[in-house]
Amino acid sequence: MKKYLPWSIGLSWLIFIVVLAFVLPDVSQANEANGLLESIDTNFSFSIPDLVRILETYGEEGRAYYILQRWTFDLYYPLVYGIPISLSLYGLLHGKPFQRVAWLGLIASSFDYLENIIFTLAAATFPTATTFWVSLGVILSVAKWSALGGGFLLIFVLLSQRLFQKKRG
Repeated sequence: MKKYLPWSIGLSWLIFIVVLAFVLPDVSQANEANGLLESIDTNFSFSIPDLVRILETYGEEGRAYYILQRWTFDLYYPLVYGIPISLSLYGLLHGKPFQRVAWLGLIASSFDYLENIIFTLAAATFPTATTFWVSLGVILSVAKWSALGGGFLLIFVLLSQRLFQKKRG
């Protein structure tokens, strides 16, 4: 495993960059063309009235397209960012205390999948979605972005620390 780890990390980041550079712009353009001018998924946090307003602006066709996006593009995208984060953290923390933190990228992906399920239900049942489900979606969104940001921040700190140690040694 250790022999293939650098290649796995590099390949996973390459896939992430390719999707970010070439696929995501097309997805964003298609979202706008289908009336999804404001995104639910890219907000760190928002209020329940904000979510209701966004779903209302989507209209019936936009909500149907939103649901389709959650179960096509968003089936693989959480893994596209979760795998490189977790592999990188695993490589940087292997054999050290707290190496379980390496799961942070895949934890963020898991929160993303749960968020997609909840917001799919909210879009499918709009305008009768219950406050509980919408509130849970907001909580999952905050958890996803917190785990994702924490993973990126930890990678940055660990890489900086490693570079600083190499310069000193």
